[in-house]
Amino acid sequence: TINSILAPERELMYRVFCLIMTECEDYQTISTLFYAYLSYKSTFRQSIVQLNSAVGFHNFSEYEDLKDSFIEDSYKKYLYQAAIEPFLRNGQERYLETRIVPADTSEKISQKIKEIYDCIQEREMKTQFNIIFHFIKKRDEREEKRYRHFLIREEIRKQAFAIYNFRNDERNWGENPLAGCVVGIDAANSEIYCRPEVFAPAFRFLRNHKIVNGFEQRPNDLNITFHVGEDFFDVADGLRAVEEAMIFLNLRNGDRLGHCLALGTDVRKYYEMRYHTICSTKQVLLDNMAWLHHKCKKIVGYTPLCYYLESTFHDLFLEIFGDEKYKDGKFNYDRVFDAEDNLKAMNNIQDYYLSWLLRGNSPTFASDESTVPTSDIEKEWLNVSVNHHLGAELARNNNNALEIHEQYHSDRVVNKGSDAKTFTIREEYRDDFYSLIETIQEHLLCKIEKKRISIECNPSSNYKIGEMMRYDGHPITKFFNRGLSTPYPSHDIAVSINTDDQGVFSTSLEREYSLIALAMERYQPEGYKNSPRQIIEWLDKIREMSVEQQFSNIKNKM
Repeated sequence: TINSILAPERELMYRVFCLIMTECEDYQTISTLFYAYLSYKSTFRQSIVQLNSAVGFHNFSEYEDLKDSFIEDSYKKYLYQAAIEPFLRNGQERYLETRIVPADTSEKISQKIKEIYDCIQEREMKTQFNIIFHFIKKRDEREEKRYRHFLIREEIRKQAFAIYNFRNDERNWGENPLAGCVVGIDAANSEIYCRPEVFAPAFRFLRNHKIVNGFEQRPNDLNITFHVGEDFFDVADGLRAVEEAMIFLNLRNGDRLGHCLALGTDVRKYYEMRYHTICSTKQVLLDNMAWLHHKCKKIVGYTPLCYYLESTFHDLFLEIFGDEKYKDGKFNYDRVFDAEDNLKAMNNIQDYYLSWLLRGNSPTFASDESTVPTSDIEKEWLNVSVNHHLGAELARNNNNALEIHEQYHSDRVVNKGSDAKTFTIREEYRDDFYSLIETIQEHLLCKIEKKRISIECNPSSNYKIGEMMRYDGHPITKFFNRGLSTPYPSHDIAVSINTDDQGVFSTSLEREYSLIALAMERYQPEGYKNSPRQIIEWLDKIREMSVEQQFSNIKNKM
C-alpha cells in the first residue's frame, strides 16, 4: 500500500529483485550489495527481537526497551503509524487497543493522543482503535522511606490526576473527542516487586470518576485490565496476586486479567522441577503462609496442613516483625515490635490475614499522614483511599490488623522482609500442600467465571517469558474448554488470543491462532481427542468472544 510506512523499503526490495531477475549489467554488484543489506538487516533484527531461549521477564524487558532506542525523536511519531496501520489494514473489521504511558499533566496527555491520531493517514482507521492508559510496574527503590513504593505511588497519583483533568476538560469532548478515545486503564511489566496494592487507589479513583460534559454523563466508563499471575516466585504467590487484583481493584464484569499462567500451571510438576523448594523473599513467604492457611480452612477445612502452615508462619512473623529482644534465650512472644510502639504480641495468623486485606487501601488511610483535601480532585482521591470490599471493611474493625498493616509499611519491616529465603516443603505435607494449591486454582477459576472477568492469553509471550515447554502447555484450554474434550474441569471463561508485544516477539494475530491450533491438533492427551473441526469451532468462538471483550466508549470522530 502506497501509504504504508514501510512502503519505501518494500519498493526498494521489489526493484532490486527485478534487476537481479533480469540479470542487468551490474548484476553481480547489485546481488552482493543486496545480500549484505539483507544480512545486516537480519543481524539488526536479532538485536531487537527476542529470539533466544532464556525465560523470565527480565530477559524480555531488555528487548522491549530496545525497540525504539535506535530511532531519533523526530521520527518516533512514525512508530505509531507503523504499528497501527498494517494491523488494521489486514482486516476490515479489526479493532486495536493502543497502549500509552500516561503523562503527568492533562496537556501532555492531549498532545500525545493527538499525535497518535494525526499520524494515521486513512480516516476510516481512526474509528477502529482506541487508547488504553498503560501504567508501568516498577521496583521499590526505597529512596523515600515513608511507606512501601512511596515514589511509585506518588508517580501513579500524579498520572491519575492528569487523566482526571484530561477527561474533565470540555475541550477534549468537542468535535475531535480526545477523551472519548480513551476506553480503559491497565498495568503491566514485572509483577514480582510491584503488587496490585500499589495501583489499587488510583484504579478505583479512575473507575469511579463521573464526568458530566456538554454531551452526556459518563459514569464508570473506564474498564480495567491487570496483568498478573505471569511472573511469580512460586505458584501460590502467583495465585495470591490474582486474588489481590480482583479484591483490591474491585474487578467486575467486563474487566480483564492478563496472562494468569498461575491459574493453569501444573502444580506438582512445577514444584518437582524445583525439588519441592520455594525461593522468595521472607515477606512473600510469610504472606503466602497466612493466605494458604485461610484458604485451607475456608475451602478444605482445618487439616494437619494448617498446623504446618501456622508453624512456618509464626517463625517467619517473628523474624520479620520481631524486635530481636530475647527472653530466656528465645524470642519474647510478649513483644514483637519496638518498645516505643507499645504494642502487644500479634502473632495471630488470622489477624495477619485481615491486615493483608487492608493492603488495597492507601498506606496512610488510618494514620495521621492523611491530609485535609483542599480541592474536588483531592476529595475524590480521599474517598477511594479505603477499599470497601466486605473483608477489608471487617478488617478495619480489628485493631491488631490495623497495627500490623501500619508496621508492614515501616522501613524496618520492609528491610527485614526483603531478605531472601529458601523454603523446602516437608515431605509429609507435600501432597496436601499441592492438593490445596490445585483446589485454590479451581476455586479462583470459578470465581473469575462467576464474575464474568475475561482472561487475555498471549501464547508466544507466555512461551518465551514463562516456563511453557510447548504451546500445547498453554492453560487456555483450562480457562475455556466448551466444545472440547479435555481432562480438565469444565470452564466457560471468556478468553482472547493476543500478540502482547507484536514487534518484540515477531508475531501476528494470525500466527498466534495458528500456533494454538497446530499445538492442539498435534499433541492431544490420551483419551481426549479433538477433530480439526472441533478445534476450528473452538477458536472461532474465542474470536467472537474477543470482539465482545473489547473496551468501548463513544465512536471516534477524529
